[in-house]
Amino acid sequence: MKTFYLILGVIAVLLLGVVAFRSQSTLLGDSGVPNNFHSATNASSTCVSATSTVILSSGGARQFAYITNSDSTSTTVCMNSVCYSKAGANLLQGDVLKIDLSNLYTGAVSCITPSGTSTVGIIYVQ
Repeated sequence: MKTFYLILGVIAVLLLGVVAFRSQSTLLGDSGVPNNFHSATNASSTCVSATSTVILSSGGARQFAYITNSDSTSTTVCMNSVCYSKAGANLLQGDVLKIDLSNLYTGAVSCITPSGTSTVGIIYVQ
């Protein structure tokens, strides 16, 4: 009987450990640091050719940004207030640029297209 209770106790401890680990891992960002923000801003911006467009202003309090290209026109995203084609991250339709605690950049972010216009979706926390 003692063996039964011992085995049952070991199983209970293992299950509690798994549940605690899974609940903790859902709270962690890519950097392993808990994400403790309670609201985010959802926006979109139009990027055009010939002129760079600032899509995120400098913000020392920025914790996270998620930028996605919603259009079929490729878009170059630059970590600067001025952007030149082929001088930053090239986002094709559906591609994402993610800024989080593991690669935190709080300066201005801008975009430009090689031709035409493109809409980028932006989610950020400051």
